[in-house]
Amino acid sequence: MDRIDRVNSLIKDTVAFILTRRMKDPRLGLITIHDVVVSRDLQNAKIYFGVTNLSEKDETEVLLNAASSFIRKELGKEITLRHIPKLQFIYDNSYEKGDRIFRLLRKIKKDETE
Repeated sequence: MDRIDRVNSLIKDTVAFILTRRMKDPRLGLITIHDVVVSRDLQNAKIYFGVTNLSEKDETEVLLNAASSFIRKELGKEITLRHIPKLQFIYDNSYEKGDRIFRLLRKIKKDETE
């Protein structure tokens, strides 16, 4: 595991902790951090997240990006890096795509057996 992978994992775990323990915004529902991709120069981090209520995905993305400076400051308190990357939150729809594919495959299988 190289350094970037370790930093990705550390930021993922720490941001998840910050969102569950330190964010007090009642508009945020249940959020899952799926992945973190930090640039090679450690200046930027893309944080991919999912929500349980799909109708809240756009609002959640706006809220998280608006709170990114707060989250970045809290991240700096928790981890020791020379430079804390700028955070960008991006909604991850891969679970929706996977669920759609699974439903289509089930439908095909059902149609074949009939």
